[in-house]
Amino acid sequence: MKQKFAKDFIAGGAVVSFALWLASIVGPVIGGIFAGLPIRLAATIAFERNKGAEYIERMAKGALLGFIANFSFIFTLIFCLNTLTLYHAFITASTVCLTAIAIIRQINKTSPPNTQ
Repeated sequence: MKQKFAKDFIAGGAVVSFALWLASIVGPVIGGIFAGLPIRLAATIAFERNKGAEYIERMAKGALLGFIANFSFIFTLIFCLNTLTLYHAFITASTVCLTAIAIIRQINKTSPPNTQ
């Protein structure tokens, strides 16, 4: 039991640290969205824990996959702003994000459900 709490503590700290590091790169407004994701997810899970483990697992998995898609958008946008106009950088970042979402959805469909 103590090992589970230690793993959760370390994983949660890593996610929040990464989100705050990302916020320091992209600024407080967009960074706040990323930093708020782990907090919002934890609050949602805490208030909806009576819906069962499967619901909580889906919420956590969805949040992680959403974070990956948002991350791909932000970093593509930052990278492209050095060489493209804002309009073209936004279109490129949107395309990369939609591609990431399509790949994530495909992986999510083919991954076996957790039967524990």
